[in-house]
Amino acid sequence: MDPILLGVPWDGTTLGRKGARLAPGAIREELRQRLHPYDAASGHMVRWGDAGDATVGATHDEMLDGVSNAVAEQWKAGERPVIGLLGGDHAVAYAGIRAVRPFFPELMVLSLDSHLDLRPRDQGPSNGNWALRMIEDFRRPLVEIGRGRFSNDEGLFETARKSGVHVVPASELRRRGVSRAVEPVEAVTESGRDVYLSIDIDVVHQAAAPGATAPSVDGIAVDDLLDLLEWASRRFRVRAFDICEVNPPVDPTSVTARLAGYAALSLLSRYAPSSVDVAPARSGERI
Repeated sequence: MDPILLGVPWDGTTLGRKGARLAPGAIREELRQRLHPYDAASGHMVRWGDAGDATVGATHDEMLDGVSNAVAEQWKAGERPVIGLLGGDHAVAYAGIRAVRPFFPELMVLSLDSHLDLRPRDQGPSNGNWALRMIEDFRRPLVEIGRGRFSNDEGLFETARKSGVHVVPASELRRRGVSRAVEPVEAVTESGRDVYLSIDIDVVHQAAAPGATAPSVDGIAVDDLLDLLEWASRRFRVRAFDICEVNPPVDPTSVTARLAGYAALSLLSRYAPSSVDVAPARSGERI
C-alpha cells in the first residue's frame, strides 16, 4: 500500500507567528519542483498518494473533525496505509492522534521538538499544549526528543515528570550521537510498537530551518533528524506522522519547506514499495 499525504492548512491555535496554514502548499511545491522521488540510497522510486487538504473550518473542533473524517476516509476500506499529515501548527498533532487512535488503540506518541508543548490548558487549545491535552484526553505514552536548553518554562519539566513523559534533550544527541542518545528510549519501549510520529520542524537548528514558527538556536543537525527518522521507522511501526510549524511567510527561500519535504520523502521511502523491517524486541520494562 502506498502511503498517503494529507494537508492540514491550520494555524488557528498558534501562540506565535501565524502562517503555518500555508505550509502544505509550500511543502508540496518543494516535492514537485526541487525534490526527486527517486531514492538513490535504496534504488527505488518513492510512491505516495495525495489526498489533498482536510477541511479544517474556522474552529479547533472543526479542524479536529476534518482531520478525523479525512483519515477515516482513507482507511474505510480496511487497509491502513501510512498517512503523513502536512501541517499546520503543532495542534495538528493532537488532531492526527485523535484520528488514528481508534484504529490503533495501543498507540505510542514520539515527538521530535525543541519544546515540550505541555503548557496549561486553561487558555484553551494551542500549539503549545497539544501534548498535555493528548496525555490527559487519550492517556497515550509520550516520548519527546530534541528538547532545547532555553526553550521551556521551568514548570513544564515538572509537568513532564508527573505525566511520565520520557525526554531526550538536543544536547544528548550532539554529545552522544543518535544511536547512543536513544538507548534510554529503547530501554523503556517495545520494538515493533504502533507509533504516531510528530515532527515540529523547529527541532532542527535555525540555520537549516529559519522558516520555523519558533526557530531554535540550539536545534539538532539535519543529519541527526534524518537518523532519528530512520531509527524510528526501523524500531517501531509508524502508523502516521505529521510535519508541523513550517511557516512560509518567514521562509522566503523555501529552505524550511524543502527540509520538511525531504523529511517526508525519507519517511515515505520506508513504506513504498518495500515492507518495513522492524528490529527484534529487547527484554525489560516497557511503556
